[in-house]
Amino acid sequence: MESPLTQFIIRQEIIKWPNDCSTLPQKFIEIRGFPCVCGVLDGSHILLSNPPQADEDSLINRHHVHSINAMAVCGPDTSIFYASTNSPGRWHDAHVLRNCNLWNKFEIGELPFNGAVILADSAYPCREWLIPPFPGDPDGAQKRFNIAQRKTRNIIER
Repeated sequence: MESPLTQFIIRQEIIKWPNDCSTLPQKFIEIRGFPCVCGVLDGSHILLSNPPQADEDSLINRHHVHSINAMAVCGPDTSIFYASTNSPGRWHDAHVLRNCNLWNKFEIGELPFNGAVILADSAYPCREWLIPPFPGDPDGAQKRFNIAQRKTRNIIER
């Protein structure tokens, strides 16, 4: 079995933005015409069959089962650019994001390229670098925006 340090190093080499992000915007534009996208984000609950006793209450999610709330950002080819798997199931997706180093880096402008944005679903807040869909049932330009946003973001659902 590999040591935790070895596992950490392997994760750092595999789960990261490409060294050259210059082609990312064009690859995302080809999906549905959405500019400046560097990744798409979503969270998912991973069920736990034997939760640790010490954290059992924090691991109970809104469906009353034990889980962790994992979050990932992927690229246009479904490769994983970022992953966080250390949040308890009771945390909302937006709370998971606000408590990870991805949030901190993007908030201070450490982006894969200038003007980069991440597309997310409606569970997440709108930020300069984080774009959820318009709320409700919009029409006109907002509806077209939501369709393009959803079809581009759909990669992370796979």
